[in-house]
Amino acid sequence: MNISEFARSRGIEPQTVRHYVNDHEDIKKHTKKVGKTVELSDEAIELLDKIYPLPRPVQLMNGVDPEEHKAVVDKLSSAQEYIIKLHETVEQLKDKVNENEKLIAQAEAQKILLEDKNSQLEAARAEGEKKDTEIDYLKKANEDLQAELERLKNRSFLDRLFNK
Repeated sequence: MNISEFARSRGIEPQTVRHYVNDHEDIKKHTKKVGKTVELSDEAIELLDKIYPLPRPVQLMNGVDPEEHKAVVDKLSSAQEYIIKLHETVEQLKDKVNENEKLIAQAEAQKILLEDKNSQLEAARAEGEKKDTEIDYLKKANEDLQAELERLKNRSFLDRLFNK
């Protein structure tokens, strides 16, 4: 097989192969020039085959190239992993939301209790102020009665007689 035939079978230019052969002594020593063409030995073809492999026919699986199929399957599996992680994250967030709702309910119950205690305190404070007012009134009345008693004690005999 010559360089032109090898290049044609690989779908590349013969000059590409010729330059590669001339640049690599390990391949060049397995070639033989016959007239104007360079013949390749089996060893040279083997070495060149590693560099310029035969184009392999595209195998279709249900009308899809296997490489495209593999890429789609890889994307699908990574998407599934992502969805699983998202699902786990959503479940964790749901748990936190439930926990927060419980804390909010407890806080609201405590707020209601606090408001009730505050209203009781205000009622007690108002009652205390009312009692203070009554006490002040009774003290004033007591002072007035004490003053009247003192006045009655200090009356003269005639005033007592005529109840003045």
